[in-house]
Amino acid sequence: MKELIKIAWRNLWRNKRRTIITASSVFFATLIALIMRSFQLGFYNYTINSVIEHFVGHIQIQQTDYHNNPSIDNVLEFSPHIQQTLSNDPEIKFFIPRLESGALASHAVHSKVCIIVGIDPIKENEFSGVSRHLAHYRIDPQAIEKMSFLPPDLRVLIKKAQGYYAHKQKLQDILTSMDKDFGKYIDQIAWISRFRGQYLRPGDNQVLVAGGLADFLNVSVGDSIVLLGQGYHGSTAIGKYRIAGILALPSPMMNRTFIYMPLRLAEDLFSTYEIKPDGDTARYVSYIAVNTRYQASIRPRDYVPIEHVKQRLEKKLDGDQLKVLGWKQINKTLYQQIQSDNISGQIILMVIYIIIAFGVFGTVLMMMAERRKEFGIMLAIGMSRRRLKQVVTLEILILTLMGIIAAIIVAYPIATYFHYHPIYLGNEAAKAYEQFNFEAYMPTQLPDIYFIIQPFIILVMMMLTSIYPILYLSKLKVSRALRA
Repeated sequence: MKELIKIAWRNLWRNKRRTIITASSVFFATLIALIMRSFQLGFYNYTINSVIEHFVGHIQIQQTDYHNNPSIDNVLEFSPHIQQTLSNDPEIKFFIPRLESGALASHAVHSKVCIIVGIDPIKENEFSGVSRHLAHYRIDPQAIEKMSFLPPDLRVLIKKAQGYYAHKQKLQDILTSMDKDFGKYIDQIAWISRFRGQYLRPGDNQVLVAGGLADFLNVSVGDSIVLLGQGYHGSTAIGKYRIAGILALPSPMMNRTFIYMPLRLAEDLFSTYEIKPDGDTARYVSYIAVNTRYQASIRPRDYVPIEHVKQRLEKKLDGDQLKVLGWKQINKTLYQQIQSDNISGQIILMVIYIIIAFGVFGTVLMMMAERRKEFGIMLAIGMSRRRLKQVVTLEILILTLMGIIAAIIVAYPIATYFHYHPIYLGNEAAKAYEQFNFEAYMPTQLPDIYFIIQPFIILVMMMLTSIYPILYLSKLKVSRALRA
């Protein structure tokens, strides 16, 4: 076998141009497949993480009727039994209670219906990282007025970027997507647009308001808003609260409607508590969001361990008038959209594979036609057809491995870089993505099992092309080959 490998290797480099062309076709095929699949999986997981892991949770514990009728009256008691059950499960990473209900938010002459989310500030920040969305920059007419250093065309463009920004990088992404010349002035723009605000503390009598809602109500940090709604069992919910900070939430829908406040403050606002016969106070929440130690993903195998945790909680909490739901049940529409897009993406990959397969097959045909006389001579001097077939098969295998290994070496840093530095798709794409309630970022998936699957598919395709040379050599007439 070593001798055959040496012969195959030497044969490849007798015609360097042909070898480089064939290996390059395999290289680009594998590279395109890896990068395309990396962006597909990265986008799906980004979407799932934005909606599931950073807000909804892998699992939710609800009162039986809450899923079909999310009313303030269909709440559940966050009892010691539930807390102990969740705390003792080693596969549960975080669990947080939330109290959600609608209310009318008012300031001066402006009013709008909003969603109040009562949270435990410390646990919520560990669970969903709310503080990461606290606005530190604001582009508004007053800030633009101070940017006299900008050229006139950029001063016109920057008006389209008015709003709140949690990070300087997001501000830079949006501005440079409109015009790359903004990159020269980003430090000055960030300095002028600095914005104050602070995160909630457990005992605060303050709230966090989403940026879009704050703009509609014309409020800022330090202002007060009045909330009016219906409380538990028909009580009136009314309160006045100071704004501690503004949130630049990733979901446009949330950014237009959400107000966060400490859980105890929300319980007092909606009167979601009762005095038990033994004198203890029973406090109620809308649901409990649970994140496991696993990652929510489009791939079915990644959902299996989460499903096991869900089934275990169902058994332990059975009989408490509770319902335990997985993230696929809570977000059926999102999951179905991702599944359909995943299938269409795989179809596109298969089309690419077929196109590339025909291209490579054409190269193999050319190689066999050019080497007809060579094969005839080798057979004439005594080399068996079986060994000649083995040599040609080894040549195709070596070419394939050369292309695949080179593609993996190039694709690995690309997939890693764009995972941590996702591509911002621009303002036009952002408007389209608002329909699905997430930002227009396109990250990649870190190198994973797909870095094995995609090259393996290419390898199988290339080895299938070796069937033709084997059949060709089986029927080759030595006398005709020598006259070629």
